[in-house]
Amino acid sequence: MKHSLRRQMMRLAFVIALSLMGMQIAIFLVVDLTDLAWPPTSWPWVVRARVLNWINNPAELAHELREFASLLVIGLISIPLVLFAVGRYSRGIFEPVENIARKARDIAVGDQFGRLTESVAGDQDEITVMARACNRAFDRYQEVYQRMEKFTRDASHQLRTPLASIRASGEVALSRPRSVEEYRETISQILERSGHLLAVVEALLERARRDPITLRSRFMSVDAGRVCEEACASYRELAETRRVQLETRVEAGLALSGDHDLLLQALCNLVDNAVRLTPETGKVTIACGTHEGRICLAVEDTGEGIPEEVLARLFRPLPRDGSIPNQDTGIGLMIAADIVELHGGKIDVQSQVGKGTTFRILLPAT
Repeated sequence: MKHSLRRQMMRLAFVIALSLMGMQIAIFLVVDLTDLAWPPTSWPWVVRARVLNWINNPAELAHELREFASLLVIGLISIPLVLFAVGRYSRGIFEPVENIARKARDIAVGDQFGRLTESVAGDQDEITVMARACNRAFDRYQEVYQRMEKFTRDASHQLRTPLASIRASGEVALSRPRSVEEYRETISQILERSGHLLAVVEALLERARRDPITLRSRFMSVDAGRVCEEACASYRELAETRRVQLETRVEAGLALSGDHDLLLQALCNLVDNAVRLTPETGKVTIACGTHEGRICLAVEDTGEGIPEEVLARLFRPLPRDGSIPNQDTGIGLMIAADIVELHGGKIDVQSQVGKGTTFRILLPAT
């Protein structure tokens, strides 16, 4: 770098070394010429006497010149040595800073997964502290970048088909004159699809706005059993309308660290799918217990089950091509998976076609 800190430090060291040599020569001359006679007002006469003595005694003048030359040589040799020492020392200081700048440039041009090298644990020098702070900033940057990338990918996947369907309905309606009833039916279809599209957009925006770091800082102790009871209460009326039996099986005293509202939303998304896709006289059970040392929130139904080829991509946006009967937008399961991941857990699913499906949310206990 043309005006790097290392260059500036080298220039400063050169100026200081040169100044020290000049001061040393000046002191040598003053001492040699004046003998530091007192008072200083006598110095002009002392200097005159010294000069006359050198003129009359060439051997003594030669001796003084040799001492002056030796002092000058020592000064000239010391300048490169000082610059070499400062250069080696400054390299150890500024190389980590240059590394930080280099990594920042890499990240700016697209290498968003780069990280700075930190010193050993417990080292608290300024460069290490700065590197750790930069790495935390890069972590936040990567998280925001990935959320934006996920939002763009999901929005493209989820919005293309509904928008194309709405456009196709309008083009078909305008292709030839139609009756009032046909126009009303077309408008009704467009409104229905627009409502679905609005729900998808709101769900995608909710995912994009969710900040994991901020949310984790607000985690509190949550009663897992209470979350199950509230989810059951929220869908009891819908279950009765669809003639589906809805019940809970809760183990008391289970607590975990998290956000109550988000956990309730994740569980409700699973319950909503279960109640809507379970046929009449079917049964949906919301259970709370422990499994392999973790808290388990389970939603079990006696519905049609999920084909095996769909299970592998269940928590990704589902294709809206009619290949999966009674499918929803796919966003509900994605949001549930995001919330569970935010809490350090995971969702697994077991399903048999014709027998039903069981979703299990596994979360670390407090």
